[in-house]
Amino acid sequence: MVYGHSAPASLPDKPSLTADSRDPRFVYAVWAVYNNIDLSDNRTFLTRTTDGGLTWEPARNIYATGDVNATFGHQILVLPNGTVVCLFQESFFDPVAQAWIVTGLGLIRSTDHGQTWSGRVGLADQFLLPTTDPENGAAISAGLPAFASDRRNGNLYAVWEDARFSNNQYNSIAFSMSADGGLSWSAPIPVNQTPRRVAPGNRQAFLPSIAVAADGTIGISYYDFRFNDSRPGLLQHFASIIYYSGIDWRVTAYSWVLVLEGVKSR
Repeated sequence: MVYGHSAPASLPDKPSLTADSRDPRFVYAVWAVYNNIDLSDNRTFLTRTTDGGLTWEPARNIYATGDVNATFGHQILVLPNGTVVCLFQESFFDPVAQAWIVTGLGLIRSTDHGQTWSGRVGLADQFLLPTTDPENGAAISAGLPAFASDRRNGNLYAVWEDARFSNNQYNSIAFSMSADGGLSWSAPIPVNQTPRRVAPGNRQAFLPSIAVAADGTIGISYYDFRFNDSRPGLLQHFASIIYYSGIDWRVTAYSWVLVLEGVKSR
């Protein structure tokens, strides 16, 4: 399986693989490709199998953003009606800062098992701050969104890091949903349960993930620094798992503190 771009400097990035749970003949692989020298020619490539993985189609471009814009963190979800949705994070390259600046989330849709694709549909703006060690300011890898769908009704859900809820002091975990196959989305809300009594640096929430149970219960996990303190030593990452009760978001009993040596229950 060739990744689809023959330029010497082209770079494939952050692939993901999705099987159609209702029709296992169809499996989709999607990833970003861009020029690793001048960061131009940004595209989204897809390949699929229609025979359960025995053969794969040649990789092809399904979405191009231009020379200074890019998409990352692609994830394909297949809805109960067969609609294929490819969701992603959007960025542009700032030549002054020499860095990718995250701007939002978007998606494209296919109603013919990935043969043809719609134009871009906007999901939400993203106001992302770097996640840093609250003790020394060192950068911590974070920033990508996560997506999930309800296999019963096709509802789509998105979570991501966003600083809009703190007046750009620190990132919280934002949540939005779509009940119409991704065509429209609810206004983002903060869902992480990080205590407000801790210092702003320790309120940073990052690396969210999301899943939907068979009964439709939504579960979200993320990290924060709620138990960090000024004592020297290992930085503690609190991993929290929350769920939607039908009324509000609640923390489960399955949360823990991570330290360098391993996992210590809290």
